[in-house]
Amino acid sequence: MAPATPGGVPAWLIEAVGNPLTYDAAAANRKDVCARGDPMLYRRLQVMKKRLGLRTTAGAWEYVFRAGLAVGERGVGR
Repeated sequence: MAPATPGGVPAWLIEAVGNPLTYDAAAANRKDVCARGDPMLYRRLQVMKKRLGLRTTAGAWEYVFRAGLAVGERGVGR
């Protein structure tokens, strides 16, 4: 089992997600995409955005995508 940080989050996940506060910054290498979600999912995303201190919904989506892809790549939960 991978070592966990004091908050209980595995170190590999923190490394994969990086610093969410950088997600709000404009960058030429980022792509604009359209994502659909039901209203409850969107409300949860907005709560998470506020909790993380992110300014943009796009930054919150990037956080979700990075974390979800990292978990999926490791096969966590199988």
